[in-house]
This record gives sequence, structure tokens and C-alpha cells, in this order.
Amino acid sequence: MRVARHVAAALLTAIAMLGARPAAAGDLFVDNREGDDIFDGRSQFEVNAATGPVRTIRRALQRVRPGDTVHIANHGVPYVESLEIVGARFSGGFRLEGNGAVVSGLKEVPHDAWKALPNGVWKFTPRRKAFYQLVSGDRALPEFVGAAGPAAIPAGQWAAWHGSIYYHVPPAGPALAMQAPLGFAAEEVGITLLDVDNVVIHNLELRHFRLDGVNVHDRCKNIILDQVKLVENGRAGLAVGGCSLVGIKDSEISGNRVAQVLNAEVAQTEIISTKLASAAGNPIRKTGGHVLVEGEEVRE
Repeated sequence: MRVARHVAAALLTAIAMLGARPAAAGDLFVDNREGDDIFDGRSQFEVNAATGPVRTIRRALQRVRPGDTVHIANHGVPYVESLEIVGARFSGGFRLEGNGAVVSGLKEVPHDAWKALPNGVWKFTPRRKAFYQLVSGDRALPEFVGAAGPAAIPAGQWAAWHGSIYYHVPPAGPALAMQAPLGFAAEEVGITLLDVDNVVIHNLELRHFRLDGVNVHDRCKNIILDQVKLVENGRAGLAVGGCSLVGIKDSEISGNRVAQVLNAEVAQTEIISTKLASAAGNPIRKTGGHVLVEGEEVRE
């Protein structure tokens, strides 16, 4: 219980400091409708040829100084990016303010990448193997687990088998069903964090990545995920490893294929007031370290 008390105390301290910013902290603005990556990102609106919002979150992260806040405009159109928060520039009060925006790892399956098989089954072979997600519109299609072959897949479901994705189209008929493009989880990770301290990610959704929505890889302390949604990723919503210390509160982690939360090595994760929906992957998979849910340690 000593470890549990230490994790809880550290998280509460970090939460209490959510509003604290260094005196020299600044703001960067991202807008995927009105922004341009030639701008400096230091204004919410275009001021002149040099000053205005950037178009991609990745470009804003390249310009971050210690203590900065990145503000993401939400126009209802996902940002299709894979992001990294790595190193000293992001330590000491960096904040990613999502405003409810979505960051997606989804790419459309090229129509000519599908191969028609008998009995309404279609085959697609992605370049990267092991972790998958097949998506229609903005929601993952149901996976049929344990298929012995394509013929066993029920209509409207998909299965991963021998490095390929097999999709059994609904009874509407192959030609009609395949007119609507399907997407697959192509980008690796929504946000990777490494070697940072005192970072807040607030009000952001990360979905449809091949591996994880958020991966706190190693040497990260006082990482707070507040009001985030980590949904329908190919492995886990949140993966925490190394000697990292992470807290997640008032959030949703759901529909991820292998686990909702994956905790490894000596990492420590505390989960507060967060929905863990396990229709797909296990709620929590712990191969090492400590995980607390509402102050109670998760046991294997």
C-alpha cells in the first residue's frame, strides 16, 4: 500500500498544479481549416505573412518552448497525425489543449487494394502486421475473433488471419456494400511521450491508431490526461511503460482491441472517474508496475 499512497499523492499534487504556468510561458494555435504551417503559430488568427495559426499539431510541437500551451481548434474535422512529446522542451508545464478535437490515425483502404473472395468476403493486406482495426465511417467494425478461415466470418464483421484483413460484407451485396470506402488504423500511435515531466493533455480524442492512442514510453513523470477519449485503437487506449508516472481523470477509454490500459515494467498509473469499456480488449492488462483505480490497486 506504500506504493499506492505514493502514486495517489503524486497525482493529486500534479492535478493541483494544473493551472500553474511558468512566467515565460506562451501560446501556440493550431487550426486545420484556417491555419498554415508557414505561420509561427503565435496568434489564433492571421495577422500578417508570418504570424497566424499553424495547420498541423506536429508543426506546433516543433515550435514549443518550455511552459507553452498548444491550443487546437475544433472544426469537427479530425487531425490525421501521429505526434511526439519528447525531451526537455516539453517539461515544466507544457499543456496540449484539445477543445474536443479528434486526432485520428485512420487512412482509407485504396479501392484496388481489396481482393474479392468467394461468398462475399473481401481481403486486404496492410503493410504493417499484428495490430489492426477496420473502420466504417467513424466507428470500428466488429471483429470476429478466432476465425479458422475467411469462410467462418459472419456478415458485417472482419477478422485478421495470416497477416491480412478479411471482411464479410453485409447481405446488401458485395457491389453495394463495397461502394462506401472503409478505413484502417494506419498511423502507429496518437501521442508518444518520452523523457518529459509535468505535461497535461486536456479535452482531446485519439482514435483509430494501429497501436495506442497514448503511449507513455519511459522516463515520464506527472503526466496528466484530463477529459480525454482514447477509443478504438489497435492495441490499447493508454500504454504506460518504463518508470513513468501517469494519471488519467474524467476520461473515457473504450473499444480498444487488446486492452484499454496496458501497464508494463515499473510504470505507475492512476485512474480516476474514468469510463473503461471493455467490449473489445481487456479493461486493464498489467505486466508490471502498479495501476490504481479510484485509489485501489489492481491485482493480477
